Amino acid sequence: LRKVSSLFQPYDFIAVTERMEESLVVMKLLYGFPDESIVVSSSKVTGGFDDGLLTGMCHKIKKPYTTEDVDEYLADKFHEDNLDYLLYAAANKSLDKTIDFLGRDRVEKELERHIKLREQAEEFCVESIVPPCVEDNVPVNPKAKESCYYGDLGCGHECIMNSIRNGTVTA
Repeated sequence: LRKVSSLFQPYDFIAVTERMEESLVVMKLLYGFPDESIVVSSSKVTGGFDDGLLTGMCHKIKKPYTTEDVDEYLADKFHEDNLDYLLYAAANKSLDKTIDFLGRDRVEKELERHIKLREQAEEFCVESIVPPCVEDNVPVNPKAKESCYYGDLGCGHECIMNSIRNGTVTA
């Protein structure tokens, strides 16, 4: 793990995708970002849609599954000498250490507040969030370009940022 940890030295911060909400809150606390800069709507959820960037067509995201033999391999042999897993473990450990440094209670309270802000902002902005895809096997909605940063990332960002910045949404 020490060898892998040295790969992190050039970086100021590394987020963990599976812990994105926590990562965003920690980044906010470390760098003093305002709430509206870290609250975003989720773009990839099971049952949602791929953004169609590669093909121009929308595709429903299927729930992932694995077979029993794959589950056994992942639980046992996968972790042995797997550098990807070691990098992931080091990133998680780094995030946990940073949370300890900032104070777990502080981060947990800020995380609860962040989640409330996101939920309220998404509810308030539901009409202005125009994702590229809402139906399977249809072309991408061209109006999504006005609503999203890129593809299906940050859809509804202007409304979400303004609703928090202006105090329309509060936690």
